[in-house]
Amino acid sequence: MVAFAGLADNEQFFASLRQVGCEIIRRVEFKDHHRYTPSDIHELVESAIRLGVDCLVTTTKDDVKIDRPKSLPIEWVVVDVQIGMPMDGERFRQFLMQSL
Repeated sequence: MVAFAGLADNEQFFASLRQVGCEIIRRVEFKDHHRYTPSDIHELVESAIRLGVDCLVTTTKDDVKIDRPKSLPIEWVVVDVQIGMPMDGERFRQFLMQSL
């Protein structure tokens, strides 16, 4: 598969895919909050076709930012990413405030 993401921690996404047994032939990292362009998507699709890969994988966060052509020759898999550690309300508020 070709996996791509534009997250604050892209490595965590790719590691999660590997952990569940996915074979990532190519990984593409974008900066957090990347605005995908038609040329970004074209390049991802073309690289998947060149590599003989029939699947692109991304996150829900990134998928909603993509205007996909109706006639793509490959399948898309969308993955939800969630915070992996439980936080009480105060710790979560502190986390958010430090992140802003």
